[in-house]
Amino acid sequence: MTKGKSDQPKYRFAEIIDDLELIAFLIDRKGTLLYCNPYLLRLTGYSQKEILGQLWFDKLVPLQHRPASIKLHQTALETASAPPATEGCISTRTGSEIPIAWHYALIHDLHGNVTGLACLGENITRQRNVQHELVKQRDEYLSLYEEYLSNNEQLRSANQSISELQKGLETEREKRDVSEIKFQTLYQHTPIMLQSANMQGEIVSVNECWLQTMGYSYDEIQGTRSSDYLTPASQTLYAQLIPQFMANGTLTQVEAQAITKSGAVIDLLISSKILYDKQGNPMLTMTNLMDITYKKEVERQQEKIHQDLLFAKQKAEESSRLKTAFLQNLSHEIRTPLNAICGFAQLLLSQYPMAPRQERFHNIIWNSSNQLLSIVNNILTLASLETQQEILQVEELHLNELLDELFTIYTNQLSASKVRFLVHKDCSQEQIILHTDGTKLRQVLSNLINNAIKFTTQGKIELGYTVTDKQLVFYVKDSGIGIPKDKHEVIFERFRRLATSPDPEHGGTGLGLAISKAFVELLGGKIWVESNPGRGSCFYVSLPDKTTAT
Repeated sequence: MTKGKSDQPKYRFAEIIDDLELIAFLIDRKGTLLYCNPYLLRLTGYSQKEILGQLWFDKLVPLQHRPASIKLHQTALETASAPPATEGCISTRTGSEIPIAWHYALIHDLHGNVTGLACLGENITRQRNVQHELVKQRDEYLSLYEEYLSNNEQLRSANQSISELQKGLETEREKRDVSEIKFQTLYQHTPIMLQSANMQGEIVSVNECWLQTMGYSYDEIQGTRSSDYLTPASQTLYAQLIPQFMANGTLTQVEAQAITKSGAVIDLLISSKILYDKQGNPMLTMTNLMDITYKKEVERQQEKIHQDLLFAKQKAEESSRLKTAFLQNLSHEIRTPLNAICGFAQLLLSQYPMAPRQERFHNIIWNSSNQLLSIVNNILTLASLETQQEILQVEELHLNELLDELFTIYTNQLSASKVRFLVHKDCSQEQIILHTDGTKLRQVLSNLINNAIKFTTQGKIELGYTVTDKQLVFYVKDSGIGIPKDKHEVIFERFRRLATSPDPEHGGTGLGLAISKAFVELLGGKIWVESNPGRGSCFYVSLPDKTTAT
């Protein structure tokens, strides 16, 4: 809504459009560029000489968008109605394309005839975060004739025809009126709230976006002040900034809150500038107000989520501390009696002679307690890994001595079976020292050997290593039942077991390989298997080569 001609505010719309950080241009009925604002030039890299007088469609519209753009232009002229808001692209001088949200309005001459289109474009790649400054004064059409006469006394006294002088004046005013209509069209249809006020703070004019956002009609805001629509807190802030604003002439990106007619509170980003007359006296304040309510709401939600995450993190850390304390207590409370059972069961067999039946019962107790102790150890180890309580104890480990130790243990264990246990040493003539956590490496290799024993009834099991490409690779190879290819990854998950285990009594809990994988990764290596059903399996463990040879 605009005021009557006699009530129009004394400022020029051209000044406003020239300083908008929105694309603004005018085209005639053929599509020829008649005017463009500096922002379009900065955005595209062109100069006025390069594009003014050129067809808009050929110069700045990407090839794939030209048919739609030409059709939209023709339809607007044929129907004498402004096109709806659209999204498209604009071509820069370098050939790149920038996505733009377009808004359109029809241009009429003084007789109401449609002479072209006024176009506004918003660079949506910056998500409506562009700030608009409405500053520069120019095109002083209203005072052109008076200034001309006052500065040239000789022409003032010249004997000219009164009729010709009146005709020239009328021509100048007509040009001024047409220009004002064009720029007023752009001003009214800018999709950002614009407001002008006199130096007493009374509102002089607002655009349609301001009225729609605030919910008022033009008549309702007559005689009101711009600060009347702010919240009390924002009014206080505004009052504090007035001295600075009057001294500097600008106010840039100040956050404030306003109250709409419906009572809703909206967040605004305000930038304002003082317009001065020729003598340097302040004349008007021009202000653009960007509605950032959605952005502020998102920030508030993000802050709430951040606080919730902090609270959840604190709870999780507390839970982790309680879990760690529980595991430490559980380790002591369960392992202590189990160790006693195992110890005294062994003592009974070594110190007291037993009848065959008693010895069989004793062996059941001995084996079951050891099996239970192994299960408890595995569960507690896995829980310790989950809570990141496992710590590496790096030491010097004599590699060949480790293999000799394992050879002795498992050769004795398999002495009564049909399975041979072999050890292969690479660089067997040298003493290799490995810098790692010996306890964890020993447990990994023991788990792999025990697995091989479970699934191998005859043939051989081989333990060995090789040193290649700065990697130390252990392997445990057996001639057992093998593993299907679709199970190669699954078997390293906790509680996973092969359904084809030939010995259900010693099938295990499915934790050995999961613990081994976790230990290997803790040591900085990786573990994998190569196997086919019926052809045995070979498990590999690669570690960084942190060895020395003596």
